[in-house]
Amino acid sequence: MLNINEIVDSAENQCRKRGVRLTKKRKMVLECLLRNGKPTSAYSIVDYFKDRLNEHIPAMSVYRILKFLQNNLLVHKIQTQNKFIVCSHIACDHDHQTTQILICQKCNRVEEVLSSTIFNQELQKNLERTKFQLFTSQFEINCICISCHTEYKNKKITSLGH
Repeated sequence: MLNINEIVDSAENQCRKRGVRLTKKRKMVLECLLRNGKPTSAYSIVDYFKDRLNEHIPAMSVYRILKFLQNNLLVHKIQTQNKFIVCSHIACDHDHQTTQILICQKCNRVEEVLSSTIFNQELQKNLERTKFQLFTSQFEINCICISCHTEYKNKKITSLGH
C-alpha cells in the first residue's frame, strides 16, 4: 500500500502528463482528503486548513480546487452527499471505466468499484436505444454494508428473543 506522499507524487505525475499542475494548495486539499479517508465536504476541508494547518482558505477556493481534482480523475464527488472522496485508483496508470460508488445508508461508508465490461456495454446499448447520452460515468448506489447488515440482523434476532 502506498503512503500519502507516494500517492500525491503519483497524482502530480498524472497531472504533468495531462499538461496541468498540481499546485501546493491542490496538493494540500488532496492530502486532506487522503488523511480523512472518508467522504468530506468542502467546508470540512476549510475547517481542516484552519484547525490543523492554521491557514485560511476560502470555501470558493476549495470548491475550485476540488473541481480541478475531479476533472483530472483524482477525486470523485458524491452528488447525493455533496462530499468528495479520493479516487481509489488514483495511483493507477490505466484508464478509468465507469465507476460505481457504493454508499451504506446506515454508516455512510463508501466504496468505489469499477463496472465490468459487460455492464458498460449493456449501458452503452441502452443509452443508444433510448437516445440518451451519459452525463457522468459515475453511479451512486445506495445500499447497506455487511457490518451494518449484520448488526441489524443481530438486533432483530435479539429483539425477537425478549
